[in-house]
Amino acid sequence: MTPPPSKEQKTSTSPPIIFTTPGTKPDVCLYFFSKEFHVSSASLKLNSTYFRKWIEPSEGILPTSIRSGFASEWFTQVNGDGTWALTSDAKFRDMDTSSFHGNTTRLESAFQNLLCAIFNRPYCILDATELNIMTQMADYYCALPILSNSLSATFFNSPGLLTTLRTDPCQSLILAYKLRHAPLFRDSLIRVPGPWSKPQFQELKSHRDPSSLFLFNFVNTIHISFSNKIIQLQQSIFQLSTGYFPHYNENHRLQAKDMLDCAKESVDNKHNLLLPKWFRRCRDRYLGTLVPELLAPFTTNNLVLDKAAVAGKGDYENSFLCLEISDAELPWDPTQFDW
Repeated sequence: MTPPPSKEQKTSTSPPIIFTTPGTKPDVCLYFFSKEFHVSSASLKLNSTYFRKWIEPSEGILPTSIRSGFASEWFTQVNGDGTWALTSDAKFRDMDTSSFHGNTTRLESAFQNLLCAIFNRPYCILDATELNIMTQMADYYCALPILSNSLSATFFNSPGLLTTLRTDPCQSLILAYKLRHAPLFRDSLIRVPGPWSKPQFQELKSHRDPSSLFLFNFVNTIHISFSNKIIQLQQSIFQLSTGYFPHYNENHRLQAKDMLDCAKESVDNKHNLLLPKWFRRCRDRYLGTLVPELLAPFTTNNLVLDKAAVAGKGDYENSFLCLEISDAELPWDPTQFDW
C-alpha cells in the first residue's frame, strides 16, 4: 500500500534556494526554519566533516527522502533548552518551529551565508553579530576552514561588518582565532591595546569564551614588549634634548626640547597625555628632520582592513596601529588545514 503523503516542515511560500556546483544536481533538501535549500551533497561532504560523516551511511542507515530526486532531507529540530539543530530524523518533519524564541531571520541569513561559503558563492555579512553566528555554525558543522578561506573577499563587500568589528576588537580577536584568519587576527591584535591609556584587551580576562584567557596572555606578552620599546623611545627623546646623542647637532637638541613642549597640545579633556597623539603631532611638525625617523616605527598604520586609519588622529588619537607579528608567531599551526 502506498503511504499517504507526509506533511513537509512549514516553510515560506518563496521558492527554494539552490546551491550546486558544475556537473552536480541538488540531492539534499534542507528545511531551515522558514527557508528551504536544495543543495549538492558533494560540496557539503567536501567542506563539512559533519555532513561527510552523517550523509554517508551510519551503521547501515542512510538518511532518506520521500521527495523524488532527493537522497535525503534535513529538518530543523527545536530543543527544549531553546537550541536548534538540523536532523535527518523524519519524525521532525512536521515539527512546529514557532516555539523557538531566537531571531530566526538572523539565523537564516547566517546559515545561507555559510552555504555560500561552502559553495564558493559571493555573500555579504551584515555585522559582527552575524559573523559570530556563522562562526558558531561553522564550528558545529566542522566547516571552519572553508568559512575562513571565503572571508577575505567578503570583508570588502560588507561595510557594516568592518564597522562593528572595530567597535569590539576583543570579540573580533576571538573570532579570528577560531577561524584562523590571519588578516583579521592581525587587525584585531593591533586594535585591542587601544586606547593606550586603557587597553581593551584587559576585558579578555573576564570574557566567557574558553579561548579568552589564552588570548589575553598572548596579547599581554606583545603589549609588554611594545611598552618597553616606547620607554626606549622616550629615553632617546630625553637624551637628544640634553645634546649628548650620536650625530646630533644643536638644531636636534632644540627640536627635542620643543617636542616636550608639544606634549601640552596632546592631552585629553582631563589633561592626560595621549602618547599616540603626541608622537603624531611631533612627527608631522618635524618632517625632514631626525624626529620622524625616531617616531616612524610608532606612527605606522599596519591595519589591513582600514588603510585610511591614522595613528594619533581622529578615532585613533589614543591608539598605536603599528603592532605586527610574523606568520610563525600566529597562535595556531599554519600547516593544519582541518580544525
